Amino acid sequence: MTGKGFPALDTYRVMVEVLDIAHRCYWSHRVGDTFEVDPFNVGGACGLLYGQLYHFISTLLTGVTPAWASQEHSVTAVCPDTYDQLSFRMVLEERQK
Repeated sequence: MTGKGFPALDTYRVMVEVLDIAHRCYWSHRVGDTFEVDPFNVGGACGLLYGQLYHFISTLLTGVTPAWASQEHSVTAVCPDTYDQLSFRMVLEERQK
C-alpha cells in the first residue's frame, strides 16, 4: 500500500510465503500462498498470523534483519496457532515502479 506517508512503503513491500502447514489451516491458507502485508493491510491473514507478522513487518521496513535470521531482509517463523503449525517466510522486496 503506497501513499500513506511512509517512504519505506513507497519503496519496498513485504511479501509472505506459506512454507508448510502441519495440519489444516482453518483460515484456508495453503502451502505456496504468497501475499503482501504492511502496517495497514493484513493481506488476508487471520488475526493470529497477522499478530505474529506485524512485529516482523516493522522490523523489515526499517531495514533491519533480526540477528537470528538466516537471510538478509528475510524472516522465517511460525504462526502462533499450535495446532495448524503454519510456517512462513517474509521477504522485503523492492517495489516495482
